[in-house]
Amino acid sequence: MSDDQAMKLEQVTQLLMQAKQAREEAAGFTKAGAGALQDQVRSLKEVLKKERTENREMKERLSHAYEAASAIRDHHKKLTEKHTREREGWQNLVRQMKDRHEDDMETLRRQMNETSAASTDRIKQMNQFGSKVMKELSTLQSHLQEVNAETQESIGGVDDVERMFIPPVSDSPDNDANGFFITQ
Repeated sequence: MSDDQAMKLEQVTQLLMQAKQAREEAAGFTKAGAGALQDQVRSLKEVLKKERTENREMKERLSHAYEAASAIRDHHKKLTEKHTREREGWQNLVRQMKDRHEDDMETLRRQMNETSAASTDRIKQMNQFGSKVMKELSTLQSHLQEVNAETQESIGGVDDVERMFIPPVSDSPDNDANGFFITQ
């Protein structure tokens, strides 16, 4: 064998060795790379699954919150309507009592004019009747205040709009702008 042939044989041998080493490195790289890629894909799938679960739970919580808010809104509306109906009923009752009182007072006045002999007794009766009506109105007014307070407690507060429609209640009848005072 000549020197050229020996040198070429040695170069071919080195090239074969380099190719073998490169093949082993490539096999090792793809094994390591494929495993790492599979691990990365697996971890990303787990993250995606976790996010989907969290989104589903969040949607469920949001749905429950909307349902609860709707139920509370409906309950508040019903309580407000009930309070309004009760207030109107009590106002009608007070109006009827005032009308009846005015009718009775007018009747007493007519009777006083007709009979001058019994006028002193009639005045006493009228004063007693007036004080009786005032006591009844005061009792009714305190009852209305209690009902109003109970309603406000059950509702949990009254909106500013509702405050505009609830007339202020006074303890003394002579401070009431719509009230009346009996004089002789």
